[in-house]
Amino acid sequence: MRKNTIWQTVGVGAVAIILLFGISATIDRNNVPSEPRQKISETQTSTVTIEGLYIDKDIQFISPKTVLEVLQQLDTEDDEVRLTTKDYPGLGTLVESIGDKTNGMDDKYWQYKVNGTMPQVGADTLEVKNGDTIEWYFSKSEF
Repeated sequence: MRKNTIWQTVGVGAVAIILLFGISATIDRNNVPSEPRQKISETQTSTVTIEGLYIDKDIQFISPKTVLEVLQQLDTEDDEVRLTTKDYPGLGTLVESIGDKTNGMDDKYWQYKVNGTMPQVGADTLEVKNGDTIEWYFSKSEF
């Protein structure tokens, strides 16, 4: 009888040790900080229309880029763009002029659409996706 009790105690102890190591390994694995996911950079193409300058111009860029960054890239590639921007605290960076058209002329302002829709965020925050169609137009404000 004593022999059975000793083996039962050893068996229960072994199971307890195995469970303890298993739980410990699981806790350690769950507490290890994971590497932050980085966005993969890849070449993408979008179509850009700028009133008075381009109609459906294909532009390649390394993603991720915002709508404003794509416009800034065009500005560095083409002297005709002549982009000026202004930073507004709490609002972001707004386009002030493109080419010879400056905000406020004839009560018109630079605005943009992506895939035919006016986004509800600034061009400096909206990321462009492969195949997007970006349109910059000079018009009376829609707001």
